[in-house]
Amino acid sequence: MPQCKGINADLSRCQRRVSDGYWCQNHGPGSRYISESTRVDVFEAGGGRCFYCNKQIVFQNRSSGRGVWEPDHLQPYSQGGGNDANNLVSACYDCNRSRSDMGVREFGDGERRCQGFLANGKRCKFSVAPGNYKYCMHLA
Repeated sequence: MPQCKGINADLSRCQRRVSDGYWCQNHGPGSRYISESTRVDVFEAGGGRCFYCNKQIVFQNRSSGRGVWEPDHLQPYSQGGGNDANNLVSACYDCNRSRSDMGVREFGDGERRCQGFLANGKRCKFSVAPGNYKYCMHLA
């Protein structure tokens, strides 16, 4: 069986074998693959809470149980948003699925949290003023 021709997030060659074609399920055209290290960064930046509803989430729970979460794209993947940590936030399953490909502001009824980072590298937790703003008054 041939080897996948995809490149991982750490720029290493994918080691998966493919039965037909050139790409594995993670590296096919339009792949939504998010590396484990990026998932860790996103979870830690969110402080173990959903970006939208502030519900507590658990890193290990990605499919079932209490605190299920998923990395969510601030700029939706379907609208060209990338898989880098600056475009991802931790979201509980319910919020991520409810938001779908809506904009962040549409989903939060005009209310949302700042997209900026603090000096310690953590994501800012302050709210953004209504309007077309990305950052709170502390980071503007």
